[in-house]
Amino acid sequence: AAPVRAAAESVPTQCGEYFQLVTRLVQGLSAGAVERALAGMVLAAEVSALPLAPAANDEADLRLEGRLRLILTLVQVLDCRWMGSKANAGVVGLLITDFLFPEARVVAGEVPLALGQWGVKVRCHTRRSRQAAFELLADLATHCPANMQEVVGHLLRLHYSDHLEMREWEHLPAYSARPTGGYVGLKNAGATCYMNSVFQQLYMQPLIRK
Repeated sequence: AAPVRAAAESVPTQCGEYFQLVTRLVQGLSAGAVERALAGMVLAAEVSALPLAPAANDEADLRLEGRLRLILTLVQVLDCRWMGSKANAGVVGLLITDFLFPEARVVAGEVPLALGQWGVKVRCHTRRSRQAAFELLADLATHCPANMQEVVGHLLRLHYSDHLEMREWEHLPAYSARPTGGYVGLKNAGATCYMNSVFQQLYMQPLIRK
């Protein structure tokens, strides 16, 4: 399986079918002890390799999305949500601080602001990879109290910590690089926040946008 996996990942834009096939095989997994043990080994290998997985910076690169969806399917079939907590494999924290919201590490004081000004790098840079990461995070948090508690802890630390001094209405963070292909916000030009929100809502309507 390893040579096949390596061959699939060597063509990032064409490996989607490989991950879909493996995911469907996992979904049809029998209740046999041997099969489940093998699936557990695959899950452990995927999770351990996740921190080193290449970032998804191009919509055509399907490797990270495929890996995240495979982990989600394995977690669901084997009912191993517990491995998301910090006390175990720490997938929840990894998804939040590395794959989805790396700026959170700067806000929480884990990364110096001077370093954050160079642009923190998000691992899930494409729409499909971010959707896969969100689905995995939601599943882990929904079905495991420890994971949900960890997610809530991250949110509380980010939004209700004493070290956050955001007293100005117009907060312009000096960190976070501009996305290469994603959506960005509109700068408040002075009491234009409501107008900006209307523009953004209109833009998300395909007929109006065209």
